[in-house]
Amino acid sequence: MRYADAFLNLFDASITPENFQTFCRTAVLFNAHKRRLSLALTPYLDTAHTAARITDLCTRMGMPDTCKQLVQLLAHTNRLELLPTVLRHIGEQYKIRHGMLDCSIVSSHPLSERNKAALHRFLSHATKHTLIKQYSVDKSLIAGIRVVGDNLFWEYSVRRYLAEINRKVIR
Repeated sequence: MRYADAFLNLFDASITPENFQTFCRTAVLFNAHKRRLSLALTPYLDTAHTAARITDLCTRMGMPDTCKQLVQLLAHTNRLELLPTVLRHIGEQYKIRHGMLDCSIVSSHPLSERNKAALHRFLSHATKHTLIKQYSVDKSLIAGIRVVGDNLFWEYSVRRYLAEINRKVIR
């Protein structure tokens, strides 16, 4: 957590939304391949060579040049195995610092661009956050929309309305 905070204190202004997405993708990739990363970090391998290979991989994934300094710092302190966790924390802290929320928008039918724009305006106004949206379709909603996020749940659908009626009738 300290590495992520220090990194953002120094380089927050240089991170763009595209870089942020790259940080998230790279963190997911490194987490998925932790075993391979741990094999690359075995004590008998040269740390400088391993750091150079990891830096090269980060560059090919589209990470900013500031990532090189992070990898070099972690290699210098013999903590290169923390890279996936540090990248994940950088993503989480960046979202907090910039008022961003991950949310999944599920609709009963595919939304047009006009509908997406109207929904985006409504949700941005209601949450006062920048939304990182992911759209999907779920036919079981029965003519509606559900938004699920980090600390957000909103649903407007016939299914929800029928469930409320059912709860009132059963009481």
